Amino acid sequence: GLSGRGVAAPARGRDVGLLFAPVGARSLRGRPSGRRSTAFDDINERTVRAQSRKEPERLFAQAAACRDEPKSKALAVELGALAAVAARLDDDAKDASAEALGCRAAACEVAAELAAVDYASKNAVAAVAADGLAPLVLGGDHSITYPAFEAVRDRCDAILHVDAHSDTYDELIGDRRSHASPFARISELPDPPKIVQLGLRCMTPQLRAQAKRFDIASIEMRDFPETRRELRDALDRLLPAGAPRLYVSVDLDALDPAFAPGVSHHEPGGMSTRQLVDVLQAIPPRCSVAAADLVEYNPDRDVNGVTAMVAAKICKELVALLAAGEGRGSASRSTGRGASSFVGGARALSSAAARRLGRVGPAVRAARALSTSPPEDIDVDGVASLRGAG
Repeated sequence: GLSGRGVAAPARGRDVGLLFAPVGARSLRGRPSGRRSTAFDDINERTVRAQSRKEPERLFAQAAACRDEPKSKALAVELGALAAVAARLDDDAKDASAEALGCRAAACEVAAELAAVDYASKNAVAAVAADGLAPLVLGGDHSITYPAFEAVRDRCDAILHVDAHSDTYDELIGDRRSHASPFARISELPDPPKIVQLGLRCMTPQLRAQAKRFDIASIEMRDFPETRRELRDALDRLLPAGAPRLYVSVDLDALDPAFAPGVSHHEPGGMSTRQLVDVLQAIPPRCSVAAADLVEYNPDRDVNGVTAMVAAKICKELVALLAAGEGRGSASRSTGRGASSFVGGARALSSAAARRLGRVGPAVRAARALSTSPPEDIDVDGVASLRGAG
């Protein structure tokens, strides 16, 4: 599951709980772990063929229905065993029904495995929030946002979503909990939050219909504000009135591939790193950030760790927003003591990241970058914050 660690916050602020999404599940969606149980190896071949039509459907239905129940782990074992038997039969007899069973069982196994990840993710984020920490979830694909948001939905009034894609498809290849659908599922919750999306450049007629259905506000990349003032005014207009508590979700493919090649879905025509930082710094002071995630980093496609370093930069900005809590905009949050406190906590985080991500060199280097400087929103000299200075 996920793991968390507290980060020291500026004066009168909050601690931040950093959670690493598990590698091999949501972070590598649709790829089974490769482990297969042999518990069903002695099943009679005739029985397997007889079950090839109905048994996978029954198990698949169970897996889909138990997204939030621990028994999904047991289902994963059972489905893996069925897949192993089917694969053996297919190799031996080239039986069409066995091949169909193998494909379906493998799909069921993935669904059950991801169900277990959803369950663990929601519980881990809820535990961090219950400890009084502001959760920041790193990694996995964007499907991780749904269980993470579910865990803190009573603390969040609106979502600020920065992405190349709206992620509001009803389903993707039959999966309604895929990385293409988290904000559709969130919008279907009772009393759903207001969602504001920035950086979109892949809208389709179906997605526009979904945006209208769910009353989602958006700024497409072709209409991105030209100045910081226009950006601040746009966010102030689109976010709910009053003092809403925000969940901020950042997909790194919001950035143009020139700035972030290490993502799974390259979409040219995106934001620069400067524009993404501007978005976070343009959040109105009347809003507080209660939870956040940073998703879709793919080290296999990164070039010289460029995207990892950008991710570390955005992570620092998110930590600053989370640590400020409801005190955003006050002078006290920009003191040198606050900056020192942030850097100290970030050094502890970089050590934790190095232990968990030791096999990914660029990610470790990016994590260590957290300890080299504070985010732009904290002034180490104790003068006015960069936000206040415009």
